[in-house]
Amino acid sequence: MTTTYTVRLRKKNGEIVVKSIDKKNLPRHGTKWGTWKKVRSYEDLPKTDKAIDDFFLNGGRKGRYTAGSIRMLKTELDLFFEVVHKEYTKVISDDVMGFMRYYIEEKKPKPASESLMRSVLRSFFKFLIDTNKIKINPTTALRPMAFTSNDDSFAIALRKKTLTRNEVAKLLNAINHPRDKALFTLIYSHGLRCSEAANLTQDCVDFQKNELIIRNTKGGKSRRNNMLPAIRSLLKIWLTYRGELGHDYVFTTLRHKKPIRTDIIRALLNKYLKKSGIDLKNRHITVHSLRHSFISHMLSPEIGASIGKVSRFVGHQSITMTMKYSHFDEMEKDEYLEKFTVPVC
Repeated sequence: MTTTYTVRLRKKNGEIVVKSIDKKNLPRHGTKWGTWKKVRSYEDLPKTDKAIDDFFLNGGRKGRYTAGSIRMLKTELDLFFEVVHKEYTKVISDDVMGFMRYYIEEKKPKPASESLMRSVLRSFFKFLIDTNKIKINPTTALRPMAFTSNDDSFAIALRKKTLTRNEVAKLLNAINHPRDKALFTLIYSHGLRCSEAANLTQDCVDFQKNELIIRNTKGGKSRRNNMLPAIRSLLKIWLTYRGELGHDYVFTTLRHKKPIRTDIIRALLNKYLKKSGIDLKNRHITVHSLRHSFISHMLSPEIGASIGKVSRFVGHQSITMTMKYSHFDEMEKDEYLEKFTVPVC
């Protein structure tokens, strides 16, 4: 199946020309040729096209996921209807199971990707049932994937994505700038996602109550956490250094004082990883790795936090997700945060 794209070309006189080309002739994104986007190859299925948009606008997905997550989930549905190429009203169980066989054999997805595909298909057709658009659910035979807390594949992958406490200490000690010191210490010590840190505003930081409010989360639910002393001090230093601005975002670019973007945070981490001298061979360390590391360290015997409390602290929608991080005996500790300190060399 050939992937086609619409390309918006800007001529010297300012005229915009739109045409379709195949992938191998696609101009590079961001060049003088302008921007491009993928064309849905099922544009002759208008009912389905509209139903997918309704699903994300009205099907309980709005607010549960970030814009990036919605784009990813739409891609999964796009692939399904590109392959099946039927209006949703004509899709039957055999189409769904046949697609899954194709998807597994041809795409060879990782377990997490296969689970995501199953989940979005089940959710989409359940939405169609709930809104009386269809009467029979074709995904009844499509079961969700079963993950266990001692899933070996997850544990192996996690080891490649986490840092030890000594490595976290090396990373944080390689950072000198007050913004970056506060940013990465906060991400690690509160288990924040990259987008949660980028979207943090000053009204989310309550120095009087010593609380941090995390909004714009992946699940759409806000959470309140107690601020660690180290974070309180670093945030005050950075906010004093930064000064007053015309917006409320905590972390900004240094030159133009605009809200910091997630791609800038990722680039900064790569810079400091190289500077710290941490061995990255056969490892995939990202900003999200700091979250992975925090959860793993909290569940270690040295800290002994309960799985339930860590799950609430980091905003997991299900305790099952948190359980994957731990093979240790759980210890109930109300004062577990007092035992947690930001590692230093």
